[in-house]
Amino acid sequence: MGRGDRVFAGVATALAAAVPLLLVAIVLLLMADALPAVQRYGLGFLTNSMWDPVAEKFGAAAYAYGTVVTSALALLIAGPIGVGCALFIAEYAPASVRGLVAFLVDLLATIPSVIYGLWGFFILAPVMRSGLEPFLKNTFGPLPVVGALFTGPAVGRDMLVAGVILAIMIPAHGDRGLTRGAASGARHAARGHACVGCDEMGDDQQGRAALRPRRDRRRADPRPGASAG
Repeated sequence: MGRGDRVFAGVATALAAAVPLLLVAIVLLLMADALPAVQRYGLGFLTNSMWDPVAEKFGAAAYAYGTVVTSALALLIAGPIGVGCALFIAEYAPASVRGLVAFLVDLLATIPSVIYGLWGFFILAPVMRSGLEPFLKNTFGPLPVVGALFTGPAVGRDMLVAGVILAIMIPAHGDRGLTRGAASGARHAARGHACVGCDEMGDDQQGRAALRPRRDRRRADPRPGASAG
């Protein structure tokens, strides 16, 4: 290894080591800034939802709950969509369509999150309030367990809208290279397994269709013992 290669290897190693060190520094900085609040409020800061600046009583339970619920809704909505979009682009899209769809998905990733928020606040929220949320309330509201999630007035600016906005952002930042990175043998095996299942379903339907005329003849034949053949 020459001198230039050793210098390049040293610089690359230092830059790679700087990433976890930077993360550790960020965590230490956050802990240092949060230490006064932790000393004053303790763990009750995460379980209390009171926010009274006059009395200097603060709690982040409502914010933590909203973050968890909206993130779960976004993953629930965007998970199947993101996986399906990545599989379509990487495996099934024609060459003439693949580039266009990939460009549009990548273009969504370049939009700042604040633009998504403003779009959701001024455009998506009224649409959800007037159309989708009343439909969901009337459809799922009477159900015994799931109906509790759709109770209350349809305001349009709630956690459902926030979850939908996050769900739109997730597929744009997904990595469809993961599907390409899978071994070709695994992809072919998955396709073969699906084809075998389709063939079995087709054979079963053909067998049922072949047996149906025999059952019809047995029912139409009035002779004794005709059904025994």
